Amino acid sequence: MSRPQKTEHRHQAGSADIVLEQVRFTYGREPVLEDVNLRINPGEFIGVIGPNGGGKTTLLRLILGLLKPDTGTVRVFGKPPEEVSHLIGYVPQHLQFDPAFPATVMDLVRMGQIGRRRKLIRGHEQEAADRALRLVELEHYKNINFASLSGGQRQRALIARALAAGPRMLLFDEPTANVDSSSGKRLYRILAELNKEMTILIVSHDIGFVSRHITSVVCVNRTVVIHPTSSLAGQNIIDLYGQDLSLVRHDHRCSYEGHSCSHS
Repeated sequence: MSRPQKTEHRHQAGSADIVLEQVRFTYGREPVLEDVNLRINPGEFIGVIGPNGGGKTTLLRLILGLLKPDTGTVRVFGKPPEEVSHLIGYVPQHLQFDPAFPATVMDLVRMGQIGRRRKLIRGHEQEAADRALRLVELEHYKNINFASLSGGQRQRALIARALAAGPRMLLFDEPTANVDSSSGKRLYRILAELNKEMTILIVSHDIGFVSRHITSVVCVNRTVVIHPTSSLAGQNIIDLYGQDLSLVRHDHRCSYEGHSCSHS
């Protein structure tokens, strides 16, 4: 797989891609997020997990600039999110569309370029769209009706739509919720390649999505705590979900002699 084209937009060395400081957000009088402090550095692959209603979607919308905190600050690439929204690619869980509408996969991908202020692709929109489809391994489907794709193919087409504008960061909402196991594995392989060039955040309520590619896990349940993938177990899960759950550990394997680190 070819890599995404690097952009001319770079931020200062050592600066974080996302910073939240003392963030609080409420719906009405009900607090959703409190005292949130979070720093995500360039090139990280972050999983965001937590129970339903814990604030995961609110956190995502704050980073996207769709919501503003009641108190505290949110910065993306050192600026308010709404000022750099054109540098953030967002991939929803699913797309509401009329299956009778004759939109091809390429039509969908080109929609991702509408309103994007990117000199990089000005005059080269088609080239950027073709490259995005190659990255998600759908280049042979560009003239196929989007409605005829499988769930996994649709998800990859949505990723291509986000990539077509040349983002520096990708945010996902439940990327594997509507795909089978085989499609999910293919999706994560593609994301691992994309992560070589950009920061990736994946929001999910399912702790089973934690893969060996993810560098850290952000646990959201009104407050926010970030863990290395290897430390997410036992009491962390009980505190987060209110009950013990099974979790696949990707940095350990069991044997009769006990645990040994594989660091694969």
